[in-house]
Amino acid sequence: MEFGLARLVNDSDAFLPISEQEYHSISKAKEDLFRMLFLEETFDLVVENYLEMETCLLESAAQQMVRGIQDYEWVHGQRRGFNRRLGNFLSACRSYREYTEKFISDVLCDTAIVGARLKSLFGGYQETSASYRIMEQLRNSIQHHGFPIHTVAYPSGWKGEGDDSTLVYGITVYAESASLKEDLRFKKSVLREIEELGGSIDIKFHAREYVAVLSDAHEQLRKVTQGVVETWDALVLGTVEKFSSAYPQESTAVGVVAFRREGQTVTGEVRIFEEFIKYRKALQRKNGSLVNLGKRFVTGEVQGKELKKK
Repeated sequence: MEFGLARLVNDSDAFLPISEQEYHSISKAKEDLFRMLFLEETFDLVVENYLEMETCLLESAAQQMVRGIQDYEWVHGQRRGFNRRLGNFLSACRSYREYTEKFISDVLCDTAIVGARLKSLFGGYQETSASYRIMEQLRNSIQHHGFPIHTVAYPSGWKGEGDDSTLVYGITVYAESASLKEDLRFKKSVLREIEELGGSIDIKFHAREYVAVLSDAHEQLRKVTQGVVETWDALVLGTVEKFSSAYPQESTAVGVVAFRREGQTVTGEVRIFEEFIKYRKALQRKNGSLVNLGKRFVTGEVQGKELKKK
């Protein structure tokens, strides 16, 4: 049996021998890189679902600003939409958290100290972040009890004085402890926290804080895996370059294939290409640090200097 690199297309008979160890290293590197890619995709799912929920709330506030609050059916139709997006967001968060733990177990199993530290991440947040505890419980409640957004408010009021004054419109969605009590599985300690916060919690605030916590965990995971991921990247990209150097006339636009060959029988094909590495790096750039998201908000306010031009 021999191992090698080729293009495996009809118009090419180029074959570059490699060792069995090289073959297995290439195969493992690609497998782990795809796991890392899926981790970035699951985090992107969290961010995209969060952004969709925030955008939905802003759109509803804009409708209220222009048309005024509609009838009972309209208001509760809006609430249903918010709950649907909140459910999608919390489901994405749960998927991310569960896959992160699997990733740590599968990929970092040879680095026990790093793995142990990362596994303790979510347990640490459970101790230190009220928003983490609350949102985790709301996710559980959606699964077996009901939707957690019970009240929608459209506060408005004048800001400033005289000609520079503006009428500000907003939106707040609340979960109420009185309704959450009906869920007998809802953790009593978290319910007490909500009651200590006045019995009504602002979902927007806690969703932002929750994303900030997950972003912090994701940043730490990126940092501790950076070295090994760069090694995997170098191995995959170096494999393509190695073949290109040996056969410069052969196109590697769609990558090369590492495989086992015994006689005329080819098995264990592993396609090696660079596009999925570029894609992962693009997701990393797209979803940067959100650790201070709880301190951010979007406003449609017109600046004072523009008002004075009237």
